[in-house]
Amino acid sequence: MAIIFNDKLLLLYERNIDNAKFVGNLSRAYWQGLKVIHITEEKMLANIESFIEPIFQKISLNYAGADIVMDKHGKLWLLELNSMPHYDSFVRDNGEKIMVEMVKKILKSLIAVG
Repeated sequence: MAIIFNDKLLLLYERNIDNAKFVGNLSRAYWQGLKVIHITEEKMLANIESFIEPIFQKISLNYAGADIVMDKHGKLWLLELNSMPHYDSFVRDNGEKIMVEMVKKILKSLIAVG
């Protein structure tokens, strides 16, 4: 999931189901044992930023979660844009600090504009 704010990548994480058990519909949210991994590797961040950039030529995204998958050949695919991404699993697996910092960035940006 790529979290986008004002047409910029703000946060990137992977929903890993390697050791999870399927317990619902097709959504990864229905995998028991799913792990959320915060991605900070510069090459991957740059790859995702490059991938999402053309979206902003079509629509401006003030805030969204972009569901992106990579196929076995390394090609990226945009599945959907979420207007209200959820962070429960992210906080569970990575703690609150990263979320607090992200919200601070958003608020500082909004205050600077207002």
